[in-house]
Amino acid sequence: MLAPDTLESLDSLIWFGSGEQAAHHCHCSQSAISRRATQAAARLGIKLKKCGNAWDTVPHSQLLRLERHVHQLYRFLKARRLRLDADHWAGQAILLDLPEAWISGPPGRIGIERPLHLLRERIIDAWISCTQADLPDQEDPHVIAFEIATMPLHIAGGTSHPLAGETGLSTNDLITYPSLGLHLACYPRFGQLLAQKGLWKDTISMDPYQFHDWEGRVTQSLATIPVNSLSTDLSQGLSVLDWPTGINDCLALIVRRDLCEQAEIQHLLDQLRRRAQAMARHNGELTVRL
Repeated sequence: MLAPDTLESLDSLIWFGSGEQAAHHCHCSQSAISRRATQAAARLGIKLKKCGNAWDTVPHSQLLRLERHVHQLYRFLKARRLRLDADHWAGQAILLDLPEAWISGPPGRIGIERPLHLLRERIIDAWISCTQADLPDQEDPHVIAFEIATMPLHIAGGTSHPLAGETGLSTNDLITYPSLGLHLACYPRFGQLLAQKGLWKDTISMDPYQFHDWEGRVTQSLATIPVNSLSTDLSQGLSVLDWPTGINDCLALIVRRDLCEQAEIQHLLDQLRRRAQAMARHNGELTVRL
Protein backbone atom coordinates (compact mmCIF):
# COMPACT_ATOMS: atom_id res chain seq x y z
CA MET A 1 0.00 0.00 0.00
CA LEU A 2 1.21 3.50 -0.84
CA ALA A 3 1.87 5.94 1.99
CA PRO A 4 -0.98 8.46 2.34
CA ASP A 5 1.16 11.48 1.43
CA THR A 6 2.52 9.70 -1.67
CA LEU A 7 -0.89 9.03 -3.20
CA GLU A 8 -2.17 12.39 -2.01
CA SER A 9 0.63 14.12 -3.93
CA LEU A 10 -0.17 12.20 -7.10
CA ASP A 11 -3.92 12.84 -6.86
CA SER A 12 -3.53 16.48 -5.79
CA LEU A 13 -1.43 17.11 -8.90
CA ILE A 14 -4.21 15.55 -10.99
CA TRP A 15 -6.94 17.43 -9.09
CA PHE A 16 -5.36 20.88 -9.21
CA GLY A 17 -3.51 20.49 -12.50
CA SER A 18 -0.58 22.46 -11.13
CA GLY A 19 2.43 21.46 -9.05
CA GLU A 20 2.39 24.84 -7.32
CA GLN A 21 -1.28 24.57 -6.32
CA ALA A 22 -0.86 20.92 -5.30
CA ALA A 23 2.10 21.88 -3.10
CA HIS A 24 0.06 24.62 -1.41
CA HIS A 25 -2.78 22.15 -0.83
CA CYS A 26 -0.42 19.48 0.59
CA HIS A 27 1.64 21.97 2.65
CA CYS A 28 4.91 20.94 1.05
CA SER A 29 7.29 22.03 -1.72
CA GLN A 30 6.74 21.54 -5.45
CA SER A 31 9.79 19.30 -5.54
CA ALA A 32 8.18 17.07 -2.88
CA ILE A 33 5.01 16.83 -4.97
CA SER A 34 7.02 15.88 -8.05
CA ARG A 35 9.11 13.34 -6.17
CA ARG A 36 6.15 11.64 -4.48
CA ALA A 37 4.03 11.61 -7.65
CA THR A 38 6.93 10.02 -9.54
CA GLN A 39 7.36 7.44 -6.79
CA ALA A 40 3.66 6.58 -6.84
CA ALA A 41 3.66 6.19 -10.62
CA ALA A 42 6.73 3.94 -10.51
CA ARG A 43 5.26 1.74 -7.77
CA LEU A 44 2.00 1.35 -9.71
CA GLY A 45 3.57 0.85 -13.14
CA ILE A 46 1.85 3.88 -14.68
CA LYS A 47 2.87 7.20 -16.18
CA LEU A 48 1.69 10.76 -15.67
CA LYS A 49 0.42 12.39 -18.85
CA LYS A 50 -0.63 16.01 -19.33
CA CYS A 51 -3.36 16.92 -21.80
CA GLY A 52 -4.07 20.63 -21.99
CA ASN A 53 -4.41 21.89 -18.42
CA ALA A 54 -5.11 18.44 -16.98
CA TRP A 55 -2.89 15.68 -15.64
CA ASP A 56 -3.91 12.04 -15.65
CA THR A 57 -2.40 8.57 -15.49
CA VAL A 58 -1.91 5.94 -18.19
CA PRO A 59 -2.54 3.12 -18.71
CA HIS A 60 -5.63 2.02 -16.75
CA SER A 61 -4.51 0.50 -13.44
CA GLN A 62 -6.74 -1.68 -11.30
CA LEU A 63 -4.11 -1.47 -8.56
CA LEU A 64 -4.35 2.34 -8.56
CA ARG A 65 -8.14 2.11 -8.39
CA LEU A 66 -7.94 -0.19 -5.37
CA GLU A 67 -5.37 2.07 -3.68
CA ARG A 68 -7.64 5.07 -4.15
CA HIS A 69 -10.60 3.18 -2.70
CA VAL A 70 -8.65 2.26 0.44
CA HIS A 71 -7.24 5.78 0.85
CA GLN A 72 -10.69 7.34 0.39
CA LEU A 73 -12.14 5.14 3.13
CA TYR A 74 -9.19 6.15 5.31
CA ARG A 75 -9.99 9.84 4.74
CA PHE A 76 -13.59 9.29 5.82
CA LEU A 77 -12.53 7.20 8.79
CA LYS A 78 -10.28 10.01 9.99
CA ALA A 79 -12.80 12.71 8.88
CA ARG A 80 -10.02 14.93 7.57
CA ARG A 81 -8.93 16.52 4.30
CA LEU A 82 -12.02 15.37 2.42
CA ARG A 83 -11.99 16.85 -1.07
CA LEU A 84 -14.77 19.03 -2.45
CA ASP A 85 -14.87 20.40 -5.99
CA ALA A 86 -17.39 23.02 -7.15
CA ASP A 87 -18.61 24.46 -10.43
CA HIS A 88 -17.84 28.17 -10.81
CA TRP A 89 -21.47 28.98 -11.60
CA ALA A 90 -22.67 27.47 -8.34
CA GLY A 91 -21.26 30.63 -6.76
CA GLN A 92 -18.39 30.96 -4.31
CA ALA A 93 -20.71 31.96 -1.44
CA ILE A 94 -21.93 28.39 -1.12
CA LEU A 95 -18.41 27.32 -0.10
CA LEU A 96 -18.29 29.56 2.97
CA ASP A 97 -18.30 27.91 6.40
CA LEU A 98 -17.51 24.42 5.15
CA PRO A 99 -17.33 21.71 7.83
CA GLU A 100 -13.80 21.43 9.19
CA ALA A 101 -13.11 18.06 7.54
CA TRP A 102 -13.57 19.46 4.02
CA ILE A 103 -11.23 21.38 1.74
CA SER A 104 -12.27 22.97 -1.55
CA GLY A 105 -10.49 22.58 -4.87
CA PRO A 106 -9.23 24.91 -7.58
CA PRO A 107 -11.41 27.96 -8.31
CA GLY A 108 -12.98 28.59 -11.69
CA ARG A 109 -14.01 25.01 -12.44
CA ILE A 110 -16.28 24.81 -15.48
CA GLY A 111 -17.83 21.82 -17.22
CA ILE A 112 -19.06 18.48 -15.92
CA GLU A 113 -16.68 16.02 -17.57
CA ARG A 114 -13.60 16.62 -15.40
CA PRO A 115 -15.23 16.66 -11.94
CA LEU A 116 -17.30 13.59 -12.79
CA HIS A 117 -14.11 11.79 -13.81
CA LEU A 118 -12.38 12.85 -10.58
CA LEU A 119 -15.37 11.71 -8.55
CA ARG A 120 -15.67 8.34 -10.25
CA GLU A 121 -11.92 7.75 -9.82
CA ARG A 122 -12.15 8.64 -6.09
CA ILE A 123 -9.68 11.51 -6.50
CA ILE A 124 -12.31 13.85 -5.02
CA ASP A 125 -15.01 12.96 -2.51
CA ALA A 126 -17.85 15.29 -3.52
CA TRP A 127 -18.74 17.84 -6.19
CA ILE A 128 -21.15 20.79 -6.27
CA SER A 129 -22.80 21.23 -9.67
CA CYS A 130 -24.92 24.10 -10.97
CA THR A 131 -26.63 22.81 -14.12
CA GLN A 132 -29.87 20.99 -13.42
CA ALA A 133 -30.06 19.59 -16.94
CA ASP A 134 -26.65 17.91 -16.60
CA LEU A 135 -27.10 16.24 -13.22
CA PRO A 136 -26.32 12.51 -13.32
CA ASP A 137 -29.29 10.31 -14.18
CA GLN A 138 -31.16 8.86 -11.21
CA GLU A 139 -30.33 5.40 -12.56
CA ASP A 140 -26.57 6.04 -12.55
CA PRO A 141 -25.14 3.07 -10.63
CA HIS A 142 -22.06 4.91 -9.36
CA VAL A 143 -23.00 8.49 -8.40
CA ILE A 144 -26.03 10.21 -6.92
CA ALA A 145 -27.11 13.87 -6.95
CA PHE A 146 -28.74 15.64 -3.99
CA GLU A 147 -30.46 18.76 -5.28
CA ILE A 148 -30.24 21.50 -2.65
CA ALA A 149 -31.75 24.54 -4.37
CA THR A 150 -32.83 25.91 -7.73
CA MET A 151 -32.81 29.35 -9.33
CA PRO A 152 -33.97 30.59 -12.74
CA LEU A 153 -31.50 31.04 -15.55
CA HIS A 154 -31.51 34.46 -17.23
CA ILE A 155 -29.93 35.97 -20.32
CA ALA A 156 -27.88 39.13 -19.81
CA GLY A 157 -26.18 41.68 -22.01
CA GLY A 158 -24.15 44.76 -21.32
CA THR A 159 -25.94 47.76 -19.82
CA SER A 160 -25.59 49.52 -23.18
CA HIS A 161 -26.99 46.56 -25.15
CA PRO A 162 -29.84 47.60 -27.51
CA LEU A 163 -32.21 45.16 -25.77
CA ALA A 164 -31.38 46.30 -22.21
CA GLY A 165 -34.47 47.86 -20.65
CA GLU A 166 -36.79 46.60 -23.39
CA THR A 167 -39.83 44.55 -22.33
CA GLY A 168 -41.61 41.58 -23.85
CA LEU A 169 -38.61 40.38 -25.84
CA SER A 170 -39.00 37.43 -28.20
CA THR A 171 -36.56 34.73 -29.25
CA ASN A 172 -36.19 36.49 -32.61
CA ASP A 173 -35.04 39.62 -30.78
CA LEU A 174 -32.25 37.73 -29.04
CA ILE A 175 -30.96 35.59 -31.89
CA THR A 176 -30.04 38.61 -33.99
CA TYR A 177 -27.14 39.22 -31.56
CA PRO A 178 -24.10 37.08 -30.70
CA SER A 179 -24.66 34.57 -27.89
CA LEU A 180 -21.57 33.33 -26.08
CA GLY A 181 -21.31 29.64 -25.30
CA LEU A 182 -18.78 26.99 -24.36
CA HIS A 183 -17.91 23.78 -26.15
CA LEU A 184 -20.93 21.50 -26.00
CA ALA A 185 -18.97 18.89 -24.04
CA CYS A 186 -18.76 21.29 -21.08
CA TYR A 187 -22.50 21.16 -20.33
CA PRO A 188 -24.02 18.85 -22.98
CA ARG A 189 -27.71 18.93 -22.06
CA PHE A 190 -27.69 22.52 -20.84
CA GLY A 191 -25.93 23.67 -24.00
CA GLN A 192 -28.39 21.75 -26.13
CA LEU A 193 -31.36 23.43 -24.39
CA LEU A 194 -29.93 26.86 -25.17
CA ALA A 195 -28.91 25.87 -28.69
CA GLN A 196 -32.50 24.79 -29.40
CA LYS A 197 -33.51 28.36 -28.58
CA GLY A 198 -30.93 29.79 -30.99
CA LEU A 199 -28.45 30.71 -28.25
CA TRP A 200 -25.07 29.31 -27.05
CA LYS A 201 -23.83 29.62 -30.63
CA ASP A 202 -20.64 31.71 -30.46
CA THR A 203 -18.25 29.20 -28.91
CA ILE A 204 -15.29 30.41 -26.88
CA SER A 205 -12.52 28.46 -25.17
CA MET A 206 -12.29 29.10 -21.43
CA ASP A 207 -10.83 26.74 -18.85
CA PRO A 208 -10.77 27.74 -16.07
CA TYR A 209 -13.33 30.55 -15.85
CA GLN A 210 -11.97 34.01 -16.56
CA PHE A 211 -14.02 37.17 -16.02
CA HIS A 212 -12.53 38.96 -19.01
CA ASP A 213 -13.48 36.07 -21.31
CA TRP A 214 -17.10 35.96 -20.12
CA GLU A 215 -18.80 38.92 -18.42
CA GLY A 216 -15.96 41.21 -19.44
CA ARG A 217 -16.35 40.30 -23.09
CA VAL A 218 -20.10 40.97 -22.94
CA THR A 219 -19.67 44.47 -21.51
CA GLN A 220 -17.46 45.35 -24.50
CA SER A 221 -19.75 43.92 -27.21
CA LEU A 222 -23.33 43.16 -28.23
CA ALA A 223 -23.08 39.55 -27.08
CA THR A 224 -25.30 37.94 -24.45
CA ILE A 225 -24.61 35.22 -21.86
CA PRO A 226 -26.68 33.02 -19.54
CA VAL A 227 -26.48 34.09 -15.88
CA ASN A 228 -27.88 33.10 -12.51
CA SER A 229 -28.24 35.16 -9.35
CA LEU A 230 -25.53 33.30 -7.43
CA SER A 231 -22.57 33.43 -9.77
CA THR A 232 -22.95 36.69 -11.66
CA ASP A 233 -22.45 40.14 -10.18
CA LEU A 234 -24.77 42.32 -12.24
CA SER A 235 -23.03 45.44 -10.93
CA GLN A 236 -20.20 44.57 -13.34
CA GLY A 237 -21.85 46.34 -16.28
CA LEU A 238 -24.51 43.70 -17.05
CA SER A 239 -28.26 43.92 -17.47
CA VAL A 240 -30.73 40.99 -17.33
CA LEU A 241 -32.88 40.95 -20.46
CA ASP A 242 -36.66 40.58 -20.27
CA TRP A 243 -36.88 37.14 -21.81
CA PRO A 244 -37.70 33.99 -19.79
CA THR A 245 -35.46 31.06 -20.62
CA GLY A 246 -37.68 28.42 -19.02
CA ILE A 247 -34.46 26.81 -17.69
CA ASN A 248 -33.32 26.41 -14.09
CA ASP A 249 -29.84 26.33 -12.66
CA CYS A 250 -29.33 24.53 -9.37
CA LEU A 251 -27.13 23.77 -6.42
CA ALA A 252 -26.58 20.03 -6.14
CA LEU A 253 -24.15 17.85 -4.25
CA ILE A 254 -22.95 14.82 -6.22
CA VAL A 255 -21.23 11.93 -4.44
CA ARG A 256 -20.53 8.26 -5.03
CA ARG A 257 -23.47 6.04 -4.10
CA ASP A 258 -21.34 3.79 -1.92
CA LEU A 259 -20.40 6.80 0.23
CA CYS A 260 -23.67 8.73 0.41
CA GLU A 261 -24.50 7.49 3.92
CA GLN A 262 -21.11 8.46 5.35
CA ALA A 263 -21.53 10.82 8.31
CA GLU A 264 -19.31 13.52 6.78
CA ILE A 265 -21.32 13.47 3.53
CA GLN A 266 -24.54 13.93 5.48
CA HIS A 267 -22.93 16.65 7.61
CA LEU A 268 -21.79 18.48 4.47
CA LEU A 269 -25.23 18.14 2.91
CA ASP A 270 -26.89 19.59 6.03
CA GLN A 271 -24.40 22.48 6.09
CA LEU A 272 -24.99 23.27 2.40
CA ARG A 273 -28.75 23.28 2.96
CA ARG A 274 -28.40 25.65 5.91
CA ARG A 275 -26.13 27.87 3.83
CA ALA A 276 -28.64 27.89 0.96
CA GLN A 277 -31.46 28.76 3.36
CA ALA A 278 -29.46 31.71 4.70
CA MET A 279 -28.70 32.88 1.16
CA ALA A 280 -32.38 32.54 0.18
CA ARG A 281 -33.35 35.11 2.81
CA HIS A 282 -31.52 37.71 0.71
CA ASN A 283 -32.08 36.17 -2.71
CA GLY A 284 -35.70 35.92 -3.75
CA GLU A 285 -34.84 33.76 -6.76
CA LEU A 286 -33.30 30.95 -4.73
CA THR A 287 -35.71 28.10 -3.89
CA VAL A 288 -34.35 25.65 -1.33
CA ARG A 289 -35.36 22.00 -1.70
CA LEU A 290 -36.16 20.54 1.71
